[in-house]
Amino acid sequence: MLKKLLTLVATAAILTGCYHAATTTTPTTQSKTGAVMEETKIDIKNFAFSPNQTTVKPGAKITVTNNDITGHSFTADDGKSFDTGILAQGKSATVTTPTTPGSYPFHCTPHPNMQGTLVVKE
Repeated sequence: MLKKLLTLVATAAILTGCYHAATTTTPTTQSKTGAVMEETKIDIKNFAFSPNQTTVKPGAKITVTNNDITGHSFTADDGKSFDTGILAQGKSATVTTPTTPGSYPFHCTPHPNMQGTLVVKE
């Protein structure tokens, strides 16, 4: 019985790791730690962006998913560099990042206390 339980736990751990690797990572972006990622995704949950700081190459694509109970947006503070509009619960949108390197602060329009920074660099 113990052997079956350990096998089940190990299998679940492996599957969870494989799922995470397959869904969180395009070669055009970097994480906060500088590691190259396969795909850039930002999740909204508990009235927060995750991650709230992301580094990407110019013109990269970012998919934002609202996993919260209310509508949120992913909007550049300058109001024009990128904006998903209000995303309902469970909805996603993909934006193209600016082509000019720099730091682009962002927020949620209905909840301006939700903030983060997008860094665009070569």
